[in-house]
Amino acid sequence: MRPYIQSKNGIPGGVNFFNAYQGFSEMGLECVLFNNADELASSRREDVVIGGSALCSTRLHALTFGLNRSIIPKNSPVFWVGGCGRARSTR
Repeated sequence: MRPYIQSKNGIPGGVNFFNAYQGFSEMGLECVLFNNADELASSRREDVVIGGSALCSTRLHALTFGLNRSIIPKNSPVFWVGGCGRARSTR
């Protein structure tokens, strides 16, 4: 397992990304910094991707982990946390 961490100019792209980078590095894992989704082509299913919500969603869909909405009961609220930590409904 290798953590892939979204970066800007070789520096983790935000405080949370830096904290993830530091934590994984302290655990002895080799962190891979990347700038865009194209650089994730060499990643494997067991690798961890730390990045923005749109990028992570794209990667999950590429790995066929997309959300199957047909299995979610109609009365069940489904939320995800978007930019700035605001919860948004997917319905």
